[in-house]
Amino acid sequence: MISRRIIALIGILLALIVGSAVSSNGQAQAIMATQPTASHSQAIPANPPATLDAYAHLVPGGVVTATVGTSLTLDLYINSGSNIVTGQQSYLTFTNSLLQVVNSNQPGCVLTNTVTPDYTTFEAGLANRADNGTGEITYASGTFGSGAVGDFRVARITFCATAAGDAIIHWQFSSPRNSEIIDNNSAVVSNPALYQDVIVHIISAATSTPTRTNTPTITNTPTRTNTPHPTNTPANIPTRTNTPMRTNTPHPTNTPANTPTRTNTPAPTNTPGGPTNTPVVPTLTPTDCPNPFVDINNNVFYFAIHYLNCRSVINGTDATHYSPGGTSTRAQFAKVVVLGFGTPFYTPSSGQSFTDVPPSYFAYVYIETGFHAGILSGFDAPSCIAHGATYPCYLPNLAITRGQLTKLVVNAGGYQPYTPTGGGQDFSDVPPSYVFYVSIETAYHNSIINGYPDGTFRPNNNTRRDEMAQIVYEGIVHRP
Repeated sequence: MISRRIIALIGILLALIVGSAVSSNGQAQAIMATQPTASHSQAIPANPPATLDAYAHLVPGGVVTATVGTSLTLDLYINSGSNIVTGQQSYLTFTNSLLQVVNSNQPGCVLTNTVTPDYTTFEAGLANRADNGTGEITYASGTFGSGAVGDFRVARITFCATAAGDAIIHWQFSSPRNSEIIDNNSAVVSNPALYQDVIVHIISAATSTPTRTNTPTITNTPTRTNTPHPTNTPANIPTRTNTPMRTNTPHPTNTPANTPTRTNTPAPTNTPGGPTNTPVVPTLTPTDCPNPFVDINNNVFYFAIHYLNCRSVINGTDATHYSPGGTSTRAQFAKVVVLGFGTPFYTPSSGQSFTDVPPSYFAYVYIETGFHAGILSGFDAPSCIAHGATYPCYLPNLAITRGQLTKLVVNAGGYQPYTPTGGGQDFSDVPPSYVFYVSIETAYHNSIINGYPDGTFRPNNNTRRDEMAQIVYEGIVHRP
């Protein structure tokens, strides 16, 4: 067991282990002993131990293979520190119906809970589930962790692979207090609410396991040269406080005096053109590629950055750096959101919609596309003048704030607007009168964003590049 003196943190691990299914003749047949691949961390041993002694942190993005008609057992490891109290919740989400949770009423599969009593604790929480009707199901356990330093908690869920295809399993633990992920050397990596993703590639019984191939590094985005290379992991990523959810980003405080309020800019008088070539909508299919970025290996948002990079949605500030701590501009995010959500390209039949975004500008097509689709808008005349631009302007080089970015993701994903019952607010600094109130509440309700432990969202902070990737990824995964 891990020393109780050392663990004042939280470790989380996803490990997919060998399961079994009952064949037609009633005999148990073993499936392949494929373990998740740790793409930039310590490799997972062939026979994982029952404790976290051998490995404390599995990098997200592991890929395993299962065969249709077999079962797959998912072990969920948590090491509880002194800052965890009884009553915390754990969430397990799988994104489509290719995997079905096994229960005692399902012939051919047996639910396993033979290792520790904690399995039973988690399985009892499966009754408390939220099913949005789209195949994405979240299971919560009502009590998880006793608050004692070093308490080891683990849950086990068994799935049946029902059809060929790809599924992503998401495992999350949340706490109202600060918590930390630890790496293989027991060093602190970050302190958000904890989550991991594992991709399950399901093949037919007659098909051999496909070999994962390398995808060339994406080079179609202009290289940014003015962003300093930050450290790997954000220092102050917040932990979720009330509703369990992934903690996407550090947030801003009050709106700077010189930051204009975004308003809906009337459409220009240019004769509209039409859609040009249509980008491919990113899916959850595990398209993998080499990681070219040396500055994201231990970043808490590694999986989101890697996911979008492999799908040509984002790339780095140079060939080997993503610069996760750098700021994202309004032009850069227009490109990311249009490509990320597969919005059909659009250009006016002539001219331009914004005086500061000419056809020669690198993000011209993306900004015009987003504007035409109702995803983004420009600034009002006073704001344009204040920034030395002529109305109508977009101010493409201005850093995008958390509130602005949230609105764009909600618009691009087609999310149904949501506000709390009775017109209340989930964040103390996002009242109903705030310009992006509905967008922020909608994103929070759909698990796209989260706030700080002090109950704030800080919508006027500039958005980091790693935060941008995480929020776009969450918007894609949870879109209706």
